[in-house]
Amino acid sequence: MIRGTHAAIRTAEPDDAPQFQQLYHSATPRSALLTRLREVIIPTVDELEEVFVQSEKNSGPFYAIEDKEGTIRGFCSLRTASQMREAAFYAELVLLFLDDNDYGGALAREVYEWLHYWAFVERRMTKLIIHCLDCETALREWAVSVGFESDGVQREVLFTQGRWHNIEALTLFATGDENRAEREGLKTGNGHSE
Repeated sequence: MIRGTHAAIRTAEPDDAPQFQQLYHSATPRSALLTRLREVIIPTVDELEEVFVQSEKNSGPFYAIEDKEGTIRGFCSLRTASQMREAAFYAELVLLFLDDNDYGGALAREVYEWLHYWAFVERRMTKLIIHCLDCETALREWAVSVGFESDGVQREVLFTQGRWHNIEALTLFATGDENRAEREGLKTGNGHSE
């Protein structure tokens, strides 16, 4: 578990599936919850429990984000396409909050600092990618605020709720400062492992 000033980040467990399912029932679709074919699905709690069990073996573990009171506020992950996750050079950063207002606060900053450190220092990745549907404005604004830049937009990739949605890819590259910080014994992320 990673404990910070505003958040505790822990491996998601099968018991967290009901909270995760709430993300599928939000008013707008979320790009990170689409299938690989960019289709909307609504899994059962049992299916989500299995996802948490299998995620460690497949694309990467999901983590639950809790506030100081122990309430789950969201989930995060670094998803890789490679079966050899430790050798992956890049990952898709997944940050899903139950309330979009959390993207603008200290909770999101603290989770991002940990994900950034994990990806660029511990895993030595070279880039992170985020995908945002055109209706995910809070996620996109947050991504741009921490340095992600647009790689382009795919038009009309998803039809749901009576309209077409575009999806944008945003990328953040490692700067090299991350490795310098590690050499100097600095940890850029908040919190510590327990």
